[in-house]
Amino acid sequence: METLSARGEMRNAGIGRVGSSRTQSDVRNDCIHWIEPDGDNAADNAAHDFAKSLCTALNAQLFLSLDHAELHYAHYAPGGHYSRHVDRHSDSNARVISFVLYLNETWQDDWGGALQLYDPQSEAILTSVAPTSGTLVLFRSETFPHEVFPATYDRLSLTGWLRRHTA
Repeated sequence: METLSARGEMRNAGIGRVGSSRTQSDVRNDCIHWIEPDGDNAADNAAHDFAKSLCTALNAQLFLSLDHAELHYAHYAPGGHYSRHVDRHSDSNARVISFVLYLNETWQDDWGGALQLYDPQSEAILTSVAPTSGTLVLFRSETFPHEVFPATYDRLSLTGWLRRHTA
């Protein structure tokens, strides 16, 4: 991600679908880089291999019919946040499982940046996850509202959605 940043390849994240998304910094102000499958970059290919292994494991246990993933690297600079939302688009059920894999080498709880998930019926807090290196969070894309709280240090992650083809 440092290399991508140095080359100017991290972009302000938008809300909505790729192609029709718009930036809205009061809702979301992180920078992202979409990861294409089967490219020349070994790290990007490893990220897609990781997502494929998640699809395989979840299909074996939960019969979800997952067959591909969309991924991006996310960088939340100090103060970066993402207001409460759900990850599934209202007109598509392709996104089934959302995941976040934290990439920071070190993290202290007082640095903030937690991912907070809410109960969809009661709006009660279900859990709050600090962005500790190697922590993997998975949840149903259409079910769980969540948000990213501002951090005081750079917060790095591999973020993605395990998907299925839809008609």
